[in-house]
This record gives sequence, structure tokens and C-alpha cells, in this order.
Amino acid sequence: MKYALFAYGIVLFLILQATTACGESEPSGSAQVNGPNKASHAANPVQHSRQTPSTGQQEPKKSAAAPVIISDVDHWDHPIKPYLIDRGLSKIVFPTKEYPVFYMRYDWNLTEVMNDYLNGTTEAMLKANGYWDFEIRTPHHQIAVKAHERKLKRLSFDGQDQNLEQLRKEYNLIDAATNARWINKDKKTGYFYWRSPGSSTAPSNPDDLYLYYVLSFTEKNKNGWNEYVIEMPRSSDTVIARWYAKVENGAAVFYGETGENLEWDLQQVRGLFAKRFGFKPSAAGTNYDITCDAFLMPEGLYRIRLTQKSAEQENIFYYDGNRNQFYKDAKRQSLVKKLDLP
Repeated sequence: MKYALFAYGIVLFLILQATTACGESEPSGSAQVNGPNKASHAANPVQHSRQTPSTGQQEPKKSAAAPVIISDVDHWDHPIKPYLIDRGLSKIVFPTKEYPVFYMRYDWNLTEVMNDYLNGTTEAMLKANGYWDFEIRTPHHQIAVKAHERKLKRLSFDGQDQNLEQLRKEYNLIDAATNARWINKDKKTGYFYWRSPGSSTAPSNPDDLYLYYVLSFTEKNKNGWNEYVIEMPRSSDTVIARWYAKVENGAAVFYGETGENLEWDLQQVRGLFAKRFGFKPSAAGTNYDITCDAFLMPEGLYRIRLTQKSAEQENIFYYDGNRNQFYKDAKRQSLVKKLDLP
């Protein structure tokens, strides 16, 4: 009886131990995931969706507003339209309310874009568009126009910003130098003609008169500088006088179609100086060197260098073609009436 009670106690103890082990749970911070069900759960993380507080349903995604497209350009009316319709406007797309993109059937190259800026067309278009930014897309190019404080701020061609300040500065310099050095306008007829040092009279031959002159940007040279072209159609026929210009070291340089610099006027001023002040060819060639080496801007003066060979002494004089006068200084304060030379 004693041994039977002892055995019964051992069995009861083992049953209680087994029951306690089945009721234990896995530690909450366990780093190991066992079993296929738990591994599958770990490979599919919960997708976070925004829930509405009231219903608990997923909030629908908000789609971007569709762009507005105007395809009937013939019946579209806007102040900017006259600048675009004759150049192939096909449609207008508004990605946003204030940003129109004008699609064109014809290409615009860099030359056209730069000349639109130089002749004021780009700024006129910007004004017509209420000084809101806009974009032009041609079959092969993209032009973007940006404004700031009601002024043209940026102009880009195929994503590259153009140096508008440099372009305008060069254009104004070449324009001023062209009028001061090469051409003059007859006030009576309105025709243009070539300047000639020593004379301010308009020629009477129609072949020497020109209807107008146009200065345009032509290309960005492979060497990095901008090239400009000056054209003048002759009044008597269809001949067009044409020459080119660039800015080099802050000065306007003019040249012909062959690339040779135009300097014949410098030789004319040299000859006029020698004749007016009594230099004989032998004296000028033997005792003195006379050179006219530059046309100065913004002064609008030719520079003459007179060098005495024996003394290696140099004198500098200036010539004003409009007044047909030589000066001792670039401020035109002291006329050269005669030369006191040894």
C-alpha cells in the first residue's frame, strides 16, 4: 500500500509538468521565426493604406488635373497669336493654368531665336502673354521664355540658357560702329551710302545708294564667338551689300565673306592725314612712319600714329569723319591745325 501511493504520486507529478509546458507561449522578443506559416507571414509585410476616420475604408488616390489642349487655333483669340500663327502654330497645351506650351509645325533654329530677341519680338511676345512664362516646341527644338518682375529674364534653346547680356552688348557695339564707321544716311532721301573719309556728301549715282541696312545674328562660331551679318539692298537693283562682324577684345571687327578684315578706310585716313599736313611721299617714307591703326568706340574716332624714325618719337592724333577734323586728343578739345615737326 505504501509503494502504491508513492507510484501514484509520481504519475500525478508527471501529468502536471506536461500540462504546464503545453500552456507556455513563445517569448515576444524572439529573433528566430520557426515553422512555414510564420516564415510566410514575414515575407509579406503589411501594406499601409490611408484610412478614413469615419468608415475605415481606403481613401481613393487623387489624380493630377489633365492638361488643357486647344487644337482649333483658327478660332483661338489671344494677343500673342499674331506672333505665332504665321510661323506654324498647330496647338496650345496648358500643363498648368498659367503656363502655355505652343506647338509649331515648322522648326525655329538658334539664329531665328536670337534675332527674335535682338529685334524685340521675344519681349513683345512676353508682354502679349501678360509676362507669364511660356514655351515653344518645334519638331526638333524647345524654346523656353522666363520672366521676372515684368522683364525678360531667361531665354533657353534646347535646355541651354543663352547669354542675353553679352548678345545685347555685342549687338549694340556693332550697330554703333557700323553707323559711325561704315555707313551714313542721307537726310533728304533716306537712303544709306558708304562713308568716305574727307567727304560727307551723299553720292548722286543710284548704284551707290542703299534702301536700308539690317544687322542680324548669324551663328555661334565653332571657336565660341558670335558672328553677325550686315546687309544693305541697293536702290537700283537686287544687289545686296553684305559684310560680317564680331567682337574681339572689346572691339568690333569687320570682315568680308572670305574672312579678310575690312580696313580700306584706315588707309584712306592715313592718306588724308599725309596730304593735309604736307607730308611728301618721300618724307613720309624716309623720316616718318604714318599709320592709322584703329577705329575707336565709343569715341567714333580714327587713331593715327606719327613716328619720327631718327628720334623714335611717337605722336598720336585722332580723326573725326563726321567733322572731317583731326584732333590732338580723343575728347576733341584741341584741333590739329598744323604740325610743328623737326
